[in-house]
Amino acid sequence: MAMKEDFVAFIQEEQFQFWFALVPLSYIFFVVLFRALGWWSGKARKGSRLSDIMSYEIIAGFIVTYVGVAGTYGWLEMINNPDSEFHALQFNRFYGRSQFFMDHLMIPMFSYQVWNVVLCFVLNDLFEPFFIGHHTVTATLAFFGTNPYVHYYGLFFFGIAELTNVPLTFVDIFKYFPDMKAKFSAVNEVSRVVFALSFIIIRLIVWPFISFEFWRESFKLVQNGEAHNNFVVIFFLFANLFLTGLQFMWGSKIFGFLFKKPSKKEGKSS
Repeated sequence: MAMKEDFVAFIQEEQFQFWFALVPLSYIFFVVLFRALGWWSGKARKGSRLSDIMSYEIIAGFIVTYVGVAGTYGWLEMINNPDSEFHALQFNRFYGRSQFFMDHLMIPMFSYQVWNVVLCFVLNDLFEPFFIGHHTVTATLAFFGTNPYVHYYGLFFFGIAELTNVPLTFVDIFKYFPDMKAKFSAVNEVSRVVFALSFIIIRLIVWPFISFEFWRESFKLVQNGEAHNNFVVIFFLFANLFLTGLQFMWGSKIFGFLFKKPSKKEGKSS
């Protein structure tokens, strides 16, 4: 009953209604605009209309940039400004509350990930079981985080970590649009390298360290009887395990890109 009441209160917030409408309406706006202009009328590899893919990438790029910058700002304020609302999160890492975090990270992330799940079933090229699992789990975590819960850790996981997806947006665009890739080959290469390096640093090095602390402190929370809801704590732990596994799965592909040996064809052409 309490969770149902929390959800009702959540969807009644103006900030939620704003973001939950903004994300799909913005996507629809670009879809209609690009189709009206006749831009990118071709099909992607699995049959999705390229203009719809571009619409998705524009919204994705905006959201990950927004939450990435917001999370970085919050983290810097937390460690450098004793008068900021973030500073107190260091001393109450599970149940400390930040309205800024709610408005500019949790709610936008929830809205974005719910829409991502929908688009996975609308655009064939986005349909991937791991992506659906990622989007569903992340949206659920964002909802639980509004109670409040883990706003301290969320500055990293929902904010800073998303910075790696900014260059990834450009990588994806060039993947779907080879003409752009050929025209802006330097931008493509820089985006690929920046994405790979940022992913390794943020998601394969920093992420596990913060996850380790999160697990250690979560166990203390439960053992000391301080958890407000044991189910939520356990769900976050399993979700972190799942998401961390995805980071290393995707990271293995990045290492393959970085240390890929040139093919004989590439060697001859060079």
